[in-house]
Amino acid sequence: FKTTAKISGEEALNFLLGEPEPPDIVLVDVSMPGIDGYEMTQLVREVWGPDELPIVLISGYDASDTLKKGRLLGANDAMSKPLLKDEVVARVKWHLQQRGRIES
Repeated sequence: FKTTAKISGEEALNFLLGEPEPPDIVLVDVSMPGIDGYEMTQLVREVWGPDELPIVLISGYDASDTLKKGRLLGANDAMSKPLLKDEVVARVKWHLQQRGRIES
């Protein structure tokens, strides 16, 4: 996978909104400085819907609580820290398969 990392919500949002096409998937930490992951999700959803750009929230809290709040704002999925590489890869692949970006 090609990845791009950003330090803050503002930096990530500016990067995303500066692109003519959405990336294949976005993994967002809910505890980013400035604009947090929840607010960023809400702002991205004003441009791209859940079927156009999957957003996976990452949190140090329980993933079910994060997903519950995140779904109200348009997130597709959530994972809890510490992240396990195999889980991250499996979820990213699943979302990309759902969008037809990669084959099963």
